[in-house]
Amino acid sequence: MRRGVIDRRTNETQIRLVIGLDGKGRYTVTTGIRFLDHMLELFARHGAFDLQLAATGDLDVDQHHTVEDVGIALGEAVSQALGDRRGINRAGYFVMPMDETLAVAAIDLSGRPHAVVDLRLKVRREAAQVHAARQELRPLLGRSPSQTEVAKATGLSEAAVRRVMPVGIAPVSLDADDRSVDVMLQDPGARVEEEVMAKARASAARVLLGALTPHQQRVVRLRFGLDDGEERNRAEVGRLLSVSRERVRQIELEAFERLRRAARVQGLGELVG
Repeated sequence: MRRGVIDRRTNETQIRLVIGLDGKGRYTVTTGIRFLDHMLELFARHGAFDLQLAATGDLDVDQHHTVEDVGIALGEAVSQALGDRRGINRAGYFVMPMDETLAVAAIDLSGRPHAVVDLRLKVRREAAQVHAARQELRPLLGRSPSQTEVAKATGLSEAAVRRVMPVGIAPVSLDADDRSVDVMLQDPGARVEEEVMAKARASAARVLLGALTPHQQRVVRLRFGLDDGEERNRAEVGRLLSVSRERVRQIELEAFERLRRAARVQGLGELVG
């Protein structure tokens, strides 16, 4: 069986990766970043590769070292497993339709490193409708509207509302000529609490939130409804976490300062531009 084994160690990460190209889609993946785990698991399952990956990194600083080094290790392992490349085509492509999305991938095993990634992402019309309805209903109700109330206001089904509510506070088209997140974060006049999360959740929230402590993440997730689409005020968050409203405000300030630094370090302007 074609097999690659990589043991990569740097100042930031320690990675042990074993891949079998002629496998059955079995995998054991642990990186400390659940979304990255999920994507690698799908890679192994649908590619019918056997993958064993254990990675530890400086996640307390940021996620990008782990993500980058796992990518390097995976590429090196695949190259090693291919050996002299006998019996395989040098280039190939695959087209995959999924719901409203069409993905096209082409690869050339030429040995000359080069990558082009073109993500033409559009925010769905339903997301804009849901956002507008929530903004209109909240001051009228004095609280965040329920999914049923949003569905009645928009004429959408409750299933459609549930599907798009996690998209974020303000839907953002990645093709729009908007300010980049890192530029906006540096603007002292910007309404950081609203604009940062609107931009981040539309494009790179997972990356940004990795810069926060677990307690800060929980406060931000509850405040802006990142998990369930339900925004909460500071008093509501305080009751859920058994802390004062003032303590929630302090944690928010600390969290957004970290987010500003993370945006500058990771160059999020390219992710949303």
